[in-house]
Amino acid sequence: MATHTLPPGDPIATMTPAEEAAMRQRAASTALWLFIAVASVLFTLFTVAYAMRMDQAPDWAPITLPWQLWLSTAL
Repeated sequence: MATHTLPPGDPIATMTPAEEAAMRQRAASTALWLFIAVASVLFTLFTVAYAMRMDQAPDWAPITLPWQLWLSTAL
């Protein structure tokens, strides 16, 4: 396996450990926000699909709630 060295004057080669840590922090923060955005969009789309299925599907029948649910809610 060949190793590659960075040429002198390359911005990455001249980074201090603090700058490298800051760059990693920004990358991690960006990845986290991207994940949150994707999860939020998926949740929204599933919710919309559920609502549309409840409203427009002719075979949709709402379930009856058991009396134990009301009892446990009251307690």
